[in-house]
Amino acid sequence: MTDAKLSHLKLSFPEADESSLLELLISCDGSLPTAESILFESFPNAKRRKINNHSKQSNSGVAKSSNTTNVNKPVYLYSKEDIETTVPYSTIHYDFLPKELADSLLETLIKDKKGFQPQEFYLFGNKCVSNHMSKVYGSSTSDELYYNGKKYKSRDRYSDSMKMTQLLIEDQVNKELKERPSLPFQSDIPWRGDLAVSNRFNSKSNNLDWHSDRMTYIGPHCVIASFTIGATRDFRIRKQYNDPNSKFNTMYAIPLPHNTLFIMHAGFQEEYKHCIPATTEFTPHEISGTIRMNLTYRHYLPKFQENLPMCSRCGNQMDLRRSFKDPKTRGRYIWVCTGGYLGKECNGFHYADFTKKCLYTDDVEECSRWISREDKEALQCFRESLMNK
Repeated sequence: MTDAKLSHLKLSFPEADESSLLELLISCDGSLPTAESILFESFPNAKRRKINNHSKQSNSGVAKSSNTTNVNKPVYLYSKEDIETTVPYSTIHYDFLPKELADSLLETLIKDKKGFQPQEFYLFGNKCVSNHMSKVYGSSTSDELYYNGKKYKSRDRYSDSMKMTQLLIEDQVNKELKERPSLPFQSDIPWRGDLAVSNRFNSKSNNLDWHSDRMTYIGPHCVIASFTIGATRDFRIRKQYNDPNSKFNTMYAIPLPHNTLFIMHAGFQEEYKHCIPATTEFTPHEISGTIRMNLTYRHYLPKFQENLPMCSRCGNQMDLRRSFKDPKTRGRYIWVCTGGYLGKECNGFHYADFTKKCLYTDDVEECSRWISREDKEALQCFRESLMNK
């Protein structure tokens, strides 16, 4: 959190050295607005980059956008309390690993040049290529698996530092799972991080577009632990669906410094999309410079690995998703063919039914569904549908 505040101040006041900015923050009890007001007296021509510039606190303590312009500007969240209150399906941990281990992990990933490549996929029949690099690691290299619709017969095994990071993250996740209420479709077996996807951003122009992580192998109400190392970049979050009471769907920005663990708990993938935007404002790291990397540890569930539906039309695997656009159907889990993602036109479709071994049904009345308690619009539609039956 302190690194993020220092980064913000250094961008506005490049004339000031970092040690002086740190001393000022400490003297202001960590208050960024107070430190800024003092600095603007000394540097009146500095560029103003105020945090939460278009936000206000609701009665629940959640930051909401009060933006009336035609540009959707992000609401910045800096403190652990603000982040976990505003995005309730998440927890964040700064300086998570011992410094030596975090630095060793960063050096290991930077040196690993083999296998990192852009993701290729199709949207509406057009081939797309990501402008960041990715690679899949695992605790085992023998199991065959799919990721984003593609089959991986082998993958690199975790290095010693990655394995140690996995174990420490598993301890933290399972500790938190004991303290948090479970959601209806959440797995009750201990969480493991046996697979990790590493994303590599070499420069400030690299980005990762808006998306929610696929639940195909990790199931509904999944947990994903994202560990960031290297340069500090913004991690942005917004709801999957529009807020009917707001001009904009509020977008939150969380600067993630080196050695930060961000846990996306059960409900996060259902309710939110996230991205890493291209940027001109970031804090380089002393080891990696402009390079920012992260490892997203995931738990592949045997129930979904062994019973994954395959498309009866084209034979490709099917992806687990959740309806979110229409409040009347929001919350329904569905299986859709990955053919379109792989450049093959196919509209294979099933409703999901997690009570069945095959995991699907063609009867909408049997479809598994979950609506967040905060989603008042969808809940009202659901109540009305029950009353009309």
